[in-house]
Amino acid sequence: CKAAKQLYLDGMKFKLVKCDSVKGWQHRTDKNKQWANIDPSKKHNAEVTIECGCDEHLITGYDKLKIGANEIQCKNPGEKMMIGGIAYGKLKCDANDGWKVADAQPPIKTPIEEFAVACQKPCDKLLIPGVIANKMDYSNNILKCKEESEKLKYKDASGAEKKTSTLECKPDAKWEDNGTPLPFKSTDPLTGISCEVDPCNDKLITKTGSTPLADYNNKELKCSAGKKVQFDTSSTQYDKLTCTDRGWTTDGTTALSPAVTAIATITVKCEFPACASDFIQGLTAAMGYSNNILTCNKPYEKLKFKDASGADKQTSKLECKPDADWEDDGNPSSIKSTDKLTVTSCVIVPCHEGLIDKDGSTPPLIYDDSNKELTCPSGHKVQLDGYSELHVKLKCTD
Repeated sequence: CKAAKQLYLDGMKFKLVKCDSVKGWQHRTDKNKQWANIDPSKKHNAEVTIECGCDEHLITGYDKLKIGANEIQCKNPGEKMMIGGIAYGKLKCDANDGWKVADAQPPIKTPIEEFAVACQKPCDKLLIPGVIANKMDYSNNILKCKEESEKLKYKDASGAEKKTSTLECKPDAKWEDNGTPLPFKSTDPLTGISCEVDPCNDKLITKTGSTPLADYNNKELKCSAGKKVQFDTSSTQYDKLTCTDRGWTTDGTTALSPAVTAIATITVKCEFPACASDFIQGLTAAMGYSNNILTCNKPYEKLKFKDASGADKQTSKLECKPDADWEDDGNPSSIKSTDKLTVTSCVIVPCHEGLIDKDGSTPPLIYDDSNKELTCPSGHKVQLDGYSELHVKLKCTD
């Protein structure tokens, strides 16, 4: 072999070999420099394999290496040799043992073993499958998930699963989680790392509605200003919502029904409790709202309001049912108890008995509401204040 490299014939070491057309394959002995047969089976026409130990041509990717005297390293500064997923700065080949990191260490490859080498920079993003798959962001040696609601999941040296917001690569050492080394060198492929939705993460919560928005602290959702928490897809209201690893609850233990998982994306808003007067638009001093019943203060007036279709309607009273709809004189209005109710005014009811002042009349006046007729007992007639005429009866029309 050239460059004083060890010669191997079918895996056996020799300094010099030749093929004799009669005796077959021979080697020259150290003792008397005579030629001796290697093996009876190694005839002149036998197929044999001859190799030179520590030969760089046995290495796939050797063109990227800086070749020395039985020594290899990457050509480009800062790069390390990746062999079988392990990084090496420099390897030296011992003619007898093979490729070693240092003389005292066991060889990683035999002198005539074929192997592949790739030169790789420490902390290179190409070592991170998650970045290549566009699932993670990697900048300034800091790795994190693209989605803010997700965390990095990995296994530590003991095999225990861990989650973290970021991982940092130390070029001359290992990957770290907040200063704790991981079982990954800076030149190792960062496999087994994934992004998972972080249960109860605040980024899973979208807050809508009027201010103030819902407050989320210590995994609890609450509203202020007398309002309650409500999902945008439901009319059910809660004093608070607590997130646990098992899902969202009303108190930390009682699960919602239907269940909402801790990794679900939710939209919440703060709303006043069902039937709160804050839902009534147009409420004036001419109206009264008590015990969930809305009326006009004067008995001869009716409420004018907008029904579910937006049309004007009149009613003597509107009653709010907390778990259902507003009712218009006992009839469902299709306006939910947590929806806006618009009242426009109190309007006088034509011919209402309450418009008649009968005080001081003796005997008392009689008003027939069904026929809208005002009469007096037998022998008496009706007289309007300020008028001299007497009438057997007075009839009111619209």
